[in-house]
Amino acid sequence: MPVAFTDSPAMPFPNDFLTEIGNEKNLTDKQRDVFVLLFGEDKDKVQIANKLGTTDTVISTRLTEIYKKFGINDSGPVKEKQLRRYLEKCQKRQPPSSLSDLPAESKKDDIDALVQQVRSRFHDDIQRLHGTMPLWGVDRWVPLGDLFVDVNILEELSSSRKSELDDLWQDFSNNPSHRSLDRIGLGMERQRVSGLELLAKNTNLMVVGKPGSGKTTYLQRVATECNAGKLQAYRIPVLIRLRDFVRDGREVVYALKPYLEKCWQLSDAETLLKQGRVLVLLDGLDELTGEDGKKITEEIKKLARDYPQVQVIVTCRTQSFTGEMDWKSLNFEFVEVADFNEGQVRSFAEHWFMTVMGNELAGVARAGKFLEQLFLESNKPVRELAITPILLSLTCVVFHSTEKFYSKRSKLYEEGLELLLEQWDKSREIERDEIYRDLSVERKLELLSYLAVKKFEQTQYVLFEQTEIEGYIAEFLGIGHRDSRTVLRAMEAQHGLLIERSQKVWSFSHLTFQEYLVAKAMINSPDFPNIRTIKSSVLQSGLFHSKQLLQNV
Repeated sequence: MPVAFTDSPAMPFPNDFLTEIGNEKNLTDKQRDVFVLLFGEDKDKVQIANKLGTTDTVISTRLTEIYKKFGINDSGPVKEKQLRRYLEKCQKRQPPSSLSDLPAESKKDDIDALVQQVRSRFHDDIQRLHGTMPLWGVDRWVPLGDLFVDVNILEELSSSRKSELDDLWQDFSNNPSHRSLDRIGLGMERQRVSGLELLAKNTNLMVVGKPGSGKTTYLQRVATECNAGKLQAYRIPVLIRLRDFVRDGREVVYALKPYLEKCWQLSDAETLLKQGRVLVLLDGLDELTGEDGKKITEEIKKLARDYPQVQVIVTCRTQSFTGEMDWKSLNFEFVEVADFNEGQVRSFAEHWFMTVMGNELAGVARAGKFLEQLFLESNKPVRELAITPILLSLTCVVFHSTEKFYSKRSKLYEEGLELLLEQWDKSREIERDEIYRDLSVERKLELLSYLAVKKFEQTQYVLFEQTEIEGYIAEFLGIGHRDSRTVLRAMEAQHGLLIERSQKVWSFSHLTFQEYLVAKAMINSPDFPNIRTIKSSVLQSGLFHSKQLLQNV
């Protein structure tokens, strides 16, 4: 029998079984030929090359491509052993449930095989869920790599705890002195490290940052890099948006271990967790409120305490995290997402305009014009504002449409939202949405503000059940529930400010928009219905941290 790549003989797999697996993994015809000859006929590299009329170098390249499609990125002959074990499990059609009874000498191999099996099974789902991002200015989600600018991290936290609403309050009050506050971005020399390189320290991280600073995108990048085997390929990445977990986690009483077992379709994830073979990414700790939030926060701490080998990364708004010493006792290091520096601003703008315009030359030319104007001395206040992805995106949107800049945060939100409503609605009219389409931009903004404020009357201020949001729309417009459902779908499709997070669960696409609309309503309409309830909810949530503002409303 020809020598296989493994150290010990192994039984070949049926060709039809291998073909089925190859189709599931989207192997090309040439890759599938190599796959079948290796695992179906136990031929070695030279024999496969002779059989297919090519060289063993070409076969090595195809094998590397095959292993990548199975999420296997180690070096040497261990790759074949891992894939063979995965095929054995697939052939039995029953995932392993526990490794606790295995002899010590085979346990590590089986853990490696289990990790690769889970990685392989969910590789495509992870890329689909976390490999794209919305981009204002185009009516589709774009690949993360098309726009991503590597996040820089400050390993020492800034002393500023100024909140988003503080800035908005200064804007609404028309007080120009706010520009001298909280400006720690362009021109400031502070020690920065790459967000991806920081993971090599293998410590738990509490990643704090301003609204729209790129915390979520950073976790998406970490998840997809791990998923592709470029980062910690020995771990299984799992990214959980905590505001969604408020709903999804109730089924398992917010316990993360059974939640992971449910996601991975395993009856026991204990060994994977104890061996530190999981990378847990938790987004939006600041968005948890009430008893649900307390339970989930304690469960995160319990996970870190019970499984110290697991790496846990949590994101939270700069002004919202509390109990630092408690977290540090669980091996959490506090780091902060840095504001964009000049190079990042330039790179982001070039990517944005190329993506929006759909043409590299035209995009680079437009970005050049944008950057030339942005870096004029007269536009310094704009540069000081556009140092986070969300505000730089809005600045690009406004400039692309009007060739104007706005140095006030509130004015930038206002102009950006109006442009999104005007331009996207015109370009994406949908049949049977006459009610929403015929509303003026001002009325649409009033509707969005109404939805934002109504949600802040509640302890859980982020997620809407579909029947709930349809009821608010019907109430505001004076229409029936069937018409309100059509309006909701039109709002989602036409400008993307509201999105369906999961089946019949909705939220604003970015919490910052919801905050702006709530602030605008509170400032401009002090007689807004239930304003006292909303003020109490905002204060209790800890989201805005601006008692001065609320006491003046």
